[in-house]
Amino acid sequence: MTSRWWCPSPFDRMHERAFKRVPEGWIFRAPNPWLFGPRRHYLIDQAQKSELSIHLRQVYRVVERALIIIVAIAVPVALVLNDNHPVMTFPGLVVGAAAIGFVVIHLAVTHMYRAVQPLMAALQPTTQRSTQGFLETQLAIHSRGRLAYYCLSSLVLFAVVLFALLSSRIWSGGNLLWLVSAIILGSAPVYWFLLYIAKVRSER
Repeated sequence: MTSRWWCPSPFDRMHERAFKRVPEGWIFRAPNPWLFGPRRHYLIDQAQKSELSIHLRQVYRVVERALIIIVAIAVPVALVLNDNHPVMTFPGLVVGAAAIGFVVIHLAVTHMYRAVQPLMAALQPTTQRSTQGFLETQLAIHSRGRLAYYCLSSLVLFAVVLFALLSSRIWSGGNLLWLVSAIILGSAPVYWFLLYIAKVRSER
């Protein structure tokens, strides 16, 4: 995916999570169109990895754009419905966004499989597994500068949103939607800061 210095994509290099380096080449963990359940693993060479990476980046590009559209629609809807239905707004948005996200990912991965079907048919299945942990993967795909950018930008976003909520009439301490939103926005800077510290320690 294209990297932009002013707004780096969180999905940039995310496709690398599907590959693990081994002496024989690479272990490819194929994505599951249904998101959950076992995944197939294949032993591939560098040329196959390069071709698969192209299609995986396209999948993440679709997911990224879908998330932007979902958020752009969900936020105005939340503002309109929150005053009249504060209890139902948050659960409804979560369920609706999750359902739409599932459909988008399923269709994107299914389309990828169709595009690489000739290549997939020639891949060699393997009993080896990609055992990279979540932290190890995150440290591998994010640079120190990018983690610092995410930390600072999420902190600024949290401060701006919190100020807007506290200074407007839409904030209510007992409102589930805004309370959960504040917690999520507030936890993001902490998450990126902890990853940044782990990245610094791993490079020593």
